[in-house]
Amino acid sequence: MSTAAAAAFRRDGYLLVRGMWSVAEVQAIRGAVARLLEGGAGASGVRVFAPQRTPPDLLRVCTNDPLRAAVRTILGPRVEFLSVKPAVKTMQVTAASPWHQDWPYWKGAHKVSAWIALDRADAGNGCLRIVPGSHCRAWAHRRQDSPEGFGNRVSEDAVVAEFGAAALRSVPVEPGDVLLFHDQLLHGSHPNRNGRDRWSLIPTYRDASVPDDHVLAELWRAPIALQEPS
Repeated sequence: MSTAAAAAFRRDGYLLVRGMWSVAEVQAIRGAVARLLEGGAGASGVRVFAPQRTPPDLLRVCTNDPLRAAVRTILGPRVEFLSVKPAVKTMQVTAASPWHQDWPYWKGAHKVSAWIALDRADAGNGCLRIVPGSHCRAWAHRRQDSPEGFGNRVSEDAVVAEFGAAALRSVPVEPGDVLLFHDQLLHGSHPNRNGRDRWSLIPTYRDASVPDDHVLAELWRAPIALQEPS
């Protein structure tokens, strides 16, 4: 990660880092996620875990290099790990994720999340969709209760009307790739049409030097500081 990469993140609202983890490392992370989800991932395929409920092997992934170095480059030296969520699509969990920003779910200061690919993902099995540069303002979201989750939604028509269809970008990834993104970046996903697993792990971080009047007091009551490596 370089200062140029950090500048690109500020401009575009996201940064795709290829091959942050090796095949062997991804297999170990995926195994840890599978153990964490032994009780099931639910209809949405997404579960959220506070730091104190995150197993040690996954906690190391979220708080140590190389991810620690990447988020510190973007956010600065005083970074805190807030929570992590496995997000899976399978033959049973197939729905597309609607366009949305993450910020309406937590509010307060802006956060950065890291979408860690644990499988190959493309338009056939539900890779992410993003709108570069859409992080510059908050969008009005429509509330909708659904078993697939994502109660805050922005319609595709509204996104296309604002940016044009050509600006909507799919992000195919390989295992070990990481998409770092601002919490106001408009994003969603394709549906899983072919039933091939699309697992990911998504930790979220903040700049601890910035006042943060977020609304997740219980979930984020014990953040973990990302210290310099010893």
